[in-house]
Amino acid sequence: MEYHQIPGEGKRIYDDILKANNYQLVIDQEKIKELVTKNF
Repeated sequence: MEYHQIPGEGKRIYDDILKANNYQLVIDQEKIKELVTKNF
């Protein structure tokens, strides 16, 4: 079993459904593509 850390950063983003700011993880798309290509 292997574990990989997903690169990204936490950001407060306005959520239309909640109609309020919400803290979300925003993933770096290029880094995740590299991680998948390299390891899977």
